[in-house]
Amino acid sequence: SQDAAPEEMLALTFTRKAAREMSERLSALLTSAEARSVGAITFHRLCLRILRHEGHRIGLPSDFILCSEMDAKAMASDLFKRWGGDKRGLSDFMAQLPALKTHLALTLPKTTLSDTHLGVCRKYQDALRDNAMLDMDDLEIETVRLFQKHPDVGTRFGRRGRWIFVDEYQDTNANQVSILKALICGGQGEICAIGDADQAIYGFRGSDVRHFH
Repeated sequence: SQDAAPEEMLALTFTRKAAREMSERLSALLTSAEARSVGAITFHRLCLRILRHEGHRIGLPSDFILCSEMDAKAMASDLFKRWGGDKRGLSDFMAQLPALKTHLALTLPKTTLSDTHLGVCRKYQDALRDNAMLDMDDLEIETVRLFQKHPDVGTRFGRRGRWIFVDEYQDTNANQVSILKALICGGQGEICAIGDADQAIYGFRGSDVRHFH
């Protein structure tokens, strides 16, 4: 219909493999220039781009280091053990870490999360920041915080990608949905949610099929 330019389109997914597959399919449907103009990336890659450009507005260094999942897990595990935690408690702590980080970063209201776990999480976050590091969960959480404190950033990025397509939408978590809302509302854009509610399998990672509904 020629209503949208390729550079106004943003296709989001969860893994680099899926992003590559989307790019390959676009290349088969469009000219090479058009295919390159469509942003087909992961949520983490989108957040990384935003924070590199605008993270300084919430106190993040533009040259922050991205901590690998393996190193992040080792650091969190070491801190938990230093606080006298056992192996059984460690698995619970690691499972709750994204929720703990979200609660602290976004100053959410009263929670049922363990005070001990919140204390260890604070130490973990301090250790990351002391080393100018963000982990993978921080990318989404800090982007939400940025959009909340500076809505103009969400508006600006939302206007760049006004037509948003989200693959496997049933697997989105609360932070990803907050990011999408900021982009769509700020840029007055449109969203196409692609997925199947019966295929929701990542609840243990914080996804919630209610977002799809």
